[in-house]
Order: sequence, then C-alpha cells, then structure tokens
Amino acid sequence: MAIISNGTRKLRKAPHTTRWAQVRAQGKSHFVWYYGVLGVGLPIAIFKIVFDLYHKGEGFPILSLIMNLILFPIFGLLVGFLTWTISERRYKRRQKSRDSEQIGRVV
Repeated sequence: MAIISNGTRKLRKAPHTTRWAQVRAQGKSHFVWYYGVLGVGLPIAIFKIVFDLYHKGEGFPILSLIMNLILFPIFGLLVGFLTWTISERRYKRRQKSRDSEQIGRVV
C-alpha cells in the first residue's frame, strides 16, 4: 500500500483490486446509478443546459431541456454498465492471476 503525500495531509492509496472489491461489495446497481447516472449523466446534462441557456438566451426551447435531462442520464447509465463490466473483467483476471501465483508458491 503506497502512501501519497498531499501537502500536510497523507493519503493512503489502496491497490486497484482492494478498491474495486470495496466498490463491488456495494453492488452493480448502486455503482451504475451512483457513478454512471449521478456521476456522469447528470453533470453533463446540467453543463449542456447551462451552455445552451448561455448561448441561446431567452429562446431556450423546453424540448431541449427535457431531451438533455433524459438522454444524458441514459448515456450515464450506459457508461456505468460499461465501466462495471470492464472493471469486473480486470478484477477477475487479477484474482485469477493472484490465485495462480499463490498455487505456484505452495508447490
């Protein structure tokens, strides 16, 4: 476990496998909603709405607002599922690799 100095505060950075095990324990649906929809989809939607309001001024169509609030969270949902799938594959590959290394040491 590496210790990273951040000014006066020291942060401990856990290995990827340990961090993913903690995130994984919360479940797939929590990850997809929290990291995908709330972490990616809604911030992009809000940014796009603010951007459109700034550039379009008073003539901002309500349909554009609704589409941003629907499409970007769906995009976040897809990003969450994709990230979960990729992270699970990496985690299982590392676990398998670690298990085979431990078996090799015992024999």
